[in-house]
Amino acid sequence: MLLTSSILDSRWTVYTLLGIVGAQVFYTVYSALTYPTSNKAETAPDHGEDVDEPVQAYVFPGNDQCASASNFSIKLLAYLRFAGIPHTVHEADFQSAPKGKVPYIKHNGNIIGDSQLIIRYLENTYDIKTMAKIVSSSKVNLKPFVPFTELSAHDQALSESIRLLCEGQIYWTIISVRFLGASGLSERESNWTATCSAYFADMPFFIRPILTRIIRNDVFKSCWAFGLARHSAADQMYLLKRAIRSLSTLLGDKLFFLGDFPSEVDCAALGIIQCMCDDSLGYSPHLGFIKEECMNLWEYKSRMRPLVFPDMSPGMKLAPAVVEGCKPKAKKQKTG
Repeated sequence: MLLTSSILDSRWTVYTLLGIVGAQVFYTVYSALTYPTSNKAETAPDHGEDVDEPVQAYVFPGNDQCASASNFSIKLLAYLRFAGIPHTVHEADFQSAPKGKVPYIKHNGNIIGDSQLIIRYLENTYDIKTMAKIVSSSKVNLKPFVPFTELSAHDQALSESIRLLCEGQIYWTIISVRFLGASGLSERESNWTATCSAYFADMPFFIRPILTRIIRNDVFKSCWAFGLARHSAADQMYLLKRAIRSLSTLLGDKLFFLGDFPSEVDCAALGIIQCMCDDSLGYSPHLGFIKEECMNLWEYKSRMRPLVFPDMSPGMKLAPAVVEGCKPKAKKQKTG
């Protein structure tokens, strides 16, 4: 009897292992066969018509330290406020997000994702140069926001370089801290546990472990593809320090990254610096290094938040709906 039971147990163990291996093989083959071989994405609209209709901005919620947990959402909210564009703010629904990207906006029947494509749309729709002057007139000692298209060729190149530094190397180090846990930059699994509690608590409890594992695996693959997850935590920290020092040097003792006036790059920089200084999910190697060697970034964040988000009190998790105090003006479209 014991022998028969042992044989049955052995068989079930073999069957279980074969099932796991079979599922893995199926998933691998399925992923290979379903991987897109052509880009069928539609081109995002590059301008709207009715400027009197407020922009509906859909962003990732934040906490008492950040206007949003997403640097790209902070970037969009800051841009809308600096430019004086009438808008309302809503919590994003990933199922409605175009291309699965947050933030996104709805305007004139258009739904646009990706913060940079949204900014292109806004610059082509609104007379931001004129509207920003009205916004600055209501604030003390603030020069008007200058849109990207109004910058010199040199400042455009500098702006783009800083943006790519923020949204490339530094962004992926934040992802490493939040999602990779013990194998990431923080070397602490508790950071991943805190991420699950903060971002995925609304998922049904019976399926949450499966979905969060799938999400984590997808994020790890993206971080691996970028290259950062291939390195040890010490090597990731080396790359992070280089990037933060560079960002700090580029800011120097200026009020804003391009001088004494705010521009698009300040929206991107504020987003990433706020997220680097957010330790609500546990240990933050970014924050420690900034306070040790790059205090100008901390000071930049400290003076920018009340300037951009003066109505956000501690504990407010989502920027309130706002309509800036100036009449929107349409940008004249080029003809011919």
